[in-house]
Amino acid sequence: MRNRWLPVTLGAVVVLWASVVVTQAAANVSGELALKVTLPTGDDSWVDNQLAGLSELKLAVDAEAGGAAYLHAVLRATDGYGSSAGAAAVGLDEAYVDLARGDLTLRLGKQRVLWGSGYKVNPTSFVNPVNPEDPLGERTAVSALSAGYAVRDLRLNAVLIPEFKPAVVLGSVPMPSSTLENAEYALKVTKRGIAGFDASLSYYHGWEDQPTYPGVNRLGLDLVGAVGDAGLWLEGAASKQQSGREYTEIVAGADYTTNGGLYLVGQYYVLSPDHPVAEGKKRDYAIVVGRKTVGDHLTAQVSGLYAVAGGDSALLPELTFNLADGTNLVMGLASVTKGTSDPLLRQVANQVYAKLTLSF
Repeated sequence: MRNRWLPVTLGAVVVLWASVVVTQAAANVSGELALKVTLPTGDDSWVDNQLAGLSELKLAVDAEAGGAAYLHAVLRATDGYGSSAGAAAVGLDEAYVDLARGDLTLRLGKQRVLWGSGYKVNPTSFVNPVNPEDPLGERTAVSALSAGYAVRDLRLNAVLIPEFKPAVVLGSVPMPSSTLENAEYALKVTKRGIAGFDASLSYYHGWEDQPTYPGVNRLGLDLVGAVGDAGLWLEGAASKQQSGREYTEIVAGADYTTNGGLYLVGQYYVLSPDHPVAEGKKRDYAIVVGRKTVGDHLTAQVSGLYAVAGGDSALLPELTFNLADGTNLVMGLASVTKGTSDPLLRQVANQVYAKLTLSF
């Protein structure tokens, strides 16, 4: 049986601080209800395909005490039908306490640590595993202790993750035991204001989120800034497993908003051949996004992904209707021209979908 004393201790401390905070300050409760229906369209008889429905409810509690302590907790409940049947689950999506004293900040509990400047793709986002159900969406929160300290134009960050949490748990593969020796950690130093750019160096020591869970060390670089009205970024990571296997992951891009309010993104993403998902070949991808808000109630977006090596591509148009304050209806589709030969495009399913979101 795995030793779970470190996560339990973190949870106990969060609960203790939560009781202190809530007794000293009024809590603010908010939430979101999302209902999504998806129809696969990957074959000629798609009209006969089974619908997939997913309902998700999030309840968030935020409270502050004395300006030095802050509590944030999110309860998430999901349920599904059709091909999403079996998705029923209830649990804490996030639950942490923030403490601040001068230029030092501490965060303890289940959290997401957002590192990196790339659009939807972040090679230096070392801490949280990718959500396999939504690889480009929000990553999975982990129990951790994170700290930040600011010194003039320098920012130092450190994260300790006591228990390795992979994106997918393989029952037949033993995971690293939850001991202090096996704890993961990440460090980052950021220098602001270098000719209009911020530069970050980061380091990670932990476990690979792949079958057999090999140990890995990563070194990351992130540059983000602006030239004129255009935003620019360059982000990359070099990794070395305990076995000696080495690989890199790099993304570079720019964004710009026209005078007419059209938001544009262009990005290039590269995986070296030895990357765990590259399947032995160098992988290059071009990513483009265009988004425009029309009036007060409609936003149109078109995203495209092109695999340079094999010529596979995906087109993802989407319309968002603002029906009322806090109520949005999203309708879209995903169309993959080939997709079977490329490891990333293989994860994009041909489908049409509609999602209704109510925030309160």
